[in-house]
Amino acid sequence: QCLSTPQDCVLLDYNLPDMTGLEFLSGLPASAIPGTGPGFAIVMLTGLGNEQVAVDAMKAGAQDYLVKDRMTAASLHLAVSRAYEKLAMSLQEKEALLQEVHHRVKNNLQVIASLLRLQAGAAVDTGAIHALRESVHRVESMALIHDQLYQSNNFQEIDMARHVASLTTRVAESYGIPIDRVTWHVGIESLSLAVGQAIPAGLILNELISNAFKHAFPGGRRGSMV
Repeated sequence: QCLSTPQDCVLLDYNLPDMTGLEFLSGLPASAIPGTGPGFAIVMLTGLGNEQVAVDAMKAGAQDYLVKDRMTAASLHLAVSRAYEKLAMSLQEKEALLQEVHHRVKNNLQVIASLLRLQAGAAVDTGAIHALRESVHRVESMALIHDQLYQSNNFQEIDMARHVASLTTRVAESYGIPIDRVTWHVGIESLSLAVGQAIPAGLILNELISNAFKHAFPGGRRGSMV
C-alpha cells in the first residue's frame, strides 16, 4: 500500500506479521529507496533496544530509528523531521554526484573528439579521413546529450526537440554548410527520452542529418530541409 499511493514518510515496525522491517526494506524497488528516485523517508519503530538493529535499518534505507517504549509525540515529530532532512541531503548529494559524472563524461568525449580531429588532420588517406570525421560527429552527438544533462535540473531525461535542433546546427557547422545556402526547420514535437534511449536515438539522428547534408545538396546546390 505504501508503494501504490504517494507517501512523504513511512513509519515501519520492525516486527511485521510475515516478515521483519529489514526484510521489507530489502524488498523495496529501487524507485522507492531514498536517494535513487522519487522515494520517501522511513522511520523504523521497534521494541528492541538493540543498536545493531538501528545500524542495520540505516544501512537498509531508513533515515531514523525509534524504540517504542521511549517514544513520545515530541520524539516522533523530531524523528520524522530528521528523516526528511536526511532524505533531502541524500538527494542533493546524489544530484551533485550525477552532475559531476555527466560533466566529466562530456569533457572526456570532447577530448576524444579532439584527438580524432587531430588524427584526421594528419591522415593522408581519403577514406581514413572520412571515417575519422564521421567518428567525431558520433562522439559529439553523445557529448551533446551529456551537455544538456549537465545544464538541466533533470538528470534522467533528455528533451529530444531541443537535442535535434542543437544536433542539426552542430552537424551543419562541422560540414561547413553556410546558412544562406541550406536552411532547415526542426518540427519535432516535445518528447522526453531516458538517457539510455536518447544516446542511441541521437546516434541514429546524427547519421540521418549527416547524410542529408552530404547527399541532398550536391555541387553547392541551395535548398532547405525539414
